[in-house]
Amino acid sequence: MVKIMNITTLKGLIISVSLWIIIDIGVGKMNLNHFNMKEVIQNLLDSNISAYRIGKEAGVQDSLVKKLRNGEQQVGDTKFNNLEKLYKYSLEHSKEIFNIDSEDDIKLPKNVLSFIDDLKTSVSYINSRKSKAIENVYVYDKFQLNEKGDSDSKISYIEIQEDIPIPLKNKTNKSGQITPHNEDYIPYSISISSKINSRHEVNAIRGLRITFDSESLINDLKSLIKNGGNKVKVKTPTMFSNYKSKTLYVYNQRENTEFWGFESDYFDIQYKREIQEGNFPLNMIKDMHLRDSLGDNLYGLKDNMSVIFGEDDNQKVVKKSLEQSPHMIIAGNIGSGKQVGIRSIVNSLTWNGKQDELLFAFIDKKETEFKILKGHPFNVIDPLYNDEDILEFFEYTSKLTNERYEKLKYEEVSNVEEYNHKAKVKGKETMKRLFIFIEDVAELQLSKNERLKSLLIRISQKGRSVGLHLVLSTSSLESEYFPLQLRSNIPTHLIYKLNDSTEAQNILDNVEVKNLKGKGDALLKWYGEEHSIRLQSDLITKEEIKNIIKFMKHNFESTSKTNENILSSNEKHFVSNNGGEV
Repeated sequence: MVKIMNITTLKGLIISVSLWIIIDIGVGKMNLNHFNMKEVIQNLLDSNISAYRIGKEAGVQDSLVKKLRNGEQQVGDTKFNNLEKLYKYSLEHSKEIFNIDSEDDIKLPKNVLSFIDDLKTSVSYINSRKSKAIENVYVYDKFQLNEKGDSDSKISYIEIQEDIPIPLKNKTNKSGQITPHNEDYIPYSISISSKINSRHEVNAIRGLRITFDSESLINDLKSLIKNGGNKVKVKTPTMFSNYKSKTLYVYNQRENTEFWGFESDYFDIQYKREIQEGNFPLNMIKDMHLRDSLGDNLYGLKDNMSVIFGEDDNQKVVKKSLEQSPHMIIAGNIGSGKQVGIRSIVNSLTWNGKQDELLFAFIDKKETEFKILKGHPFNVIDPLYNDEDILEFFEYTSKLTNERYEKLKYEEVSNVEEYNHKAKVKGKETMKRLFIFIEDVAELQLSKNERLKSLLIRISQKGRSVGLHLVLSTSSLESEYFPLQLRSNIPTHLIYKLNDSTEAQNILDNVEVKNLKGKGDALLKWYGEEHSIRLQSDLITKEEIKNIIKFMKHNFESTSKTNENILSSNEKHFVSNNGGEV
């Protein structure tokens, strides 16, 4: 609905009129059509209010009212101060002038009711799917800027801007329908805009319908008239109109304002939504930037190993695929944002990953971070906390590595990507990627179990080719905790603020490490890339991860069923004995 307000106020009107009187006539009379007052006063003269009462209450001679009523004197030949009194009195007594007691007594003009009925008929025809009148639907974000030109919030909309057929003079074809090919129709420019929670909610639209609340429209038009000073008409566009098609026009005599397209607010859109949400609903994540990043950058990707790490200094999303990097280390002290970085990786893989292609394993000797990930549908085993269980799991991965290398050799391929491509062509089972997350790898390095440490190094050396990926976390990059033999096989580094940044500067060859501020401020040095990327991690909390896993546990089968045809009997035996979900 469009509202145009005449900027001429009553005070300005008097000044303008006075000047016009002096210049054009000079006798205190005027042509009121220019100011839309004549029609208002004429309504008063045509009312049942007596001349005596009008004169007394408005402060004019009742003889003047009688002369105006019987035509002895014209409104345009009347002194302005008397006209001003009559105009003001008309507005104050509009309900009485129009004899309005209730909305039920109000009669809308026949052409208004006819136009509303035509709109109902057209909408019904479009919804019957007998016309392809609606071709485009727009889904977009509207950013609201503050006085500095910055945006802290946005609103998402779904919108239709189309022409639909309206019957001309209420004519229809023989079957009682209107069609776009019928010569008895005119186009009506329909404009519908509705707020939605997020544009990421809408991936596809099914069963689009337009609704038209004609009953509410009629009641609101009657209410406008009842409140006084409003005229309702149907207007057809001219070459000078601001509206493109036939429309409802409302003129408020009291405020000297006009509305057109009044009916547009009574249309709405209904449709069946296909939600653009990977494995869990995006609204489970509170951070708006992270929600948008996942929806905009990961949805629909064939590569389900892509991860959103955050935004760079130019507010560009930093997205990388773990398929392209053998292993990675995440370093940072308490409060640096390191744990948020780990959760972001898990979250991205969880949202966009495929259960028949990805497996997770979590190792946390301190039992501080990974307990919340127990029961994750992608888990090959529940989180491990002691050396004995961790060693047994590493023995399992060592055996898995050997078995997979034999398969690569048999198929004459060199890595898991080539193997899986060939397996799909032959209709064979593919190899799942196994991501092994280790919280505080320094705790393993301090272990007295040398076998455990040697198996970890072996995974770092040979795991990548057969689909085993390490994601290691540490609070220190000193050689005591992150030995050279392990470091040389971990080419990707995500570095947050460290108490001692010397080793990080050496590894990244970047002095900017010492300027990291904490709270998610990080440098990412990606495998094969020359320069580091400064980024800010998006926030995702433990509570959000808990809720996501809870949702997935109720909506996904456990991996114990999906792994049966992939792992060998010995591997399944190991996992089952350790209480995990395979």
